[in-house]
Amino acid sequence: MSDDRAAALRSALSSHEPVRISDPGLQDSAVLLSICERSVPVVPLVLRSDYRSEHAGEVGLPGGRSESEDGTLRRTALREANEEIGLETDAVEILGRLSDAATPTGYRIEPYVGHVPDLGSLNRDRTEVESIYLAALADLREGMHSDPPQFDCDAVEVQGPAEPSLTVRGTTAGILAEFFSVTGEAL
Repeated sequence: MSDDRAAALRSALSSHEPVRISDPGLQDSAVLLSICERSVPVVPLVLRSDYRSEHAGEVGLPGGRSESEDGTLRRTALREANEEIGLETDAVEILGRLSDAATPTGYRIEPYVGHVPDLGSLNRDRTEVESIYLAALADLREGMHSDPPQFDCDAVEVQGPAEPSLTVRGTTAGILAEFFSVTGEAL
């Protein structure tokens, strides 16, 4: 992704007014939708292991619950991406954020969008992450169908014991659908 495209995404996201959820009954958490450079722009997605049964077997964005030392949910998103897939915090330029999402399992997710000009190598946390999928941004966009949204595509690269085919449903699919809606022609 060029610097011009990153600037266009930043502009589209800054024009977007994310919906915020204020519910003290929900646990704060954050995810990182990072657009990373390979031969084509890719988005890292994770297949959750059985470590945490409430999300076991789900395909999602790297992320997790807030910890007191994080200070902000932006830091939570970066810390979790580093812990789960080895994405170096300093390599990520945060471009903006999307609307909060509430999950049936009691979390309020604050999604951040980042750009990683040089992805380098990833290292999955084998306790929490069964596999890492690198899904081409264009393939994800084309693979969206149905209401509620669902995404089907083949990853360009997989780390871990999984086939390249993936299906993204639920809260993560909703976050991706909003991302594509907000960024539109900037992609």
